[in-house]
Amino acid sequence: MENDVLKQFIEWILNEKENISLCDSIEYKKGDRWVKIGIEVMGTQFNDRSALIENVKEGDPLQILRDPDNFFDRFTLSVCDQSGQELGTMWMNLADVLSPVLDEGFAQIIESHATEVVPLSIREDGAVKPILKMEMTIFLTQEDDLSKDSSGGSDVAAVKEPETAQSVLTTQTVPAASVRERTVPEDTPAAGGEIAKITASAEAVRPSVVPVNGRKTSGAWIGVLVIGLLAWAALLGGGYYYATTNYIPSQHYRKGYDLYQQEKYTLAADELHRAGTYNGADRLLADCYRKMVSAETEDDPAEKKEDNTKSEQ
Repeated sequence: MENDVLKQFIEWILNEKENISLCDSIEYKKGDRWVKIGIEVMGTQFNDRSALIENVKEGDPLQILRDPDNFFDRFTLSVCDQSGQELGTMWMNLADVLSPVLDEGFAQIIESHATEVVPLSIREDGAVKPILKMEMTIFLTQEDDLSKDSSGGSDVAAVKEPETAQSVLTTQTVPAASVRERTVPEDTPAAGGEIAKITASAEAVRPSVVPVNGRKTSGAWIGVLVIGLLAWAALLGGGYYYATTNYIPSQHYRKGYDLYQQEKYTLAADELHRAGTYNGADRLLADCYRKMVSAETEDDPAEKKEDNTKSEQ
């Protein structure tokens, strides 16, 4: 159905509201037409975004822009300042359910603003990214009642079973005496002729039954069975192909991308390695390796200095 994306979005909101594992806050009651979501903006350390966030203050309005041509994820939602400069992106799990709703016109982001800003310049030593949190208000342009039973309940009228030939014969039984009176001429002297007339009248009252001669041969049944088996095999093969080439790699890619955003490069590399080449996972994996090598290189001078000190002693 066309509003499946809206149902998926509302179900995600209700489930996430119970755990609050991804979002900082969610304000929504079942049946409402608006949702307030508080989140932390991701990717604030890339592409000189740290310098832009230095000029952002709490309460400043923000823009949410779709980026369907994004190389890593076509559901990307970018968080920008009023001039359109990108400050970061939304969490992938939220963007996956929110972007289709926005694209279909079932929801609109009517307001968004910064709620917490900690620039990199005032963070403690060793921090690699600024903190930017925001809150957005989403208006649902179409109401969706998840409690409504799609099966239609008990309003469906019961279908009467057709009367069988036996029931028709039972309801249309004619007494033998009356049949005799209607069908036997008064001038018929022979008893045998009277019985023949009665029998003919009873057959006239009985409804005609068309014999069923269209029985399928055993060859036709075998053909239907073979076609069904081939269709089932094709369905299983297609499902296996989709799972191994798309669904499973996409799950590893999404986990790896989230871990990459959290700078957990070792765990991200493991997930991206399982994703293979899905959606450019190999390129992101190479970037993870570069980050890991860079981090090891930064640690080497301190270790060398400590070793030299020990040798001098």
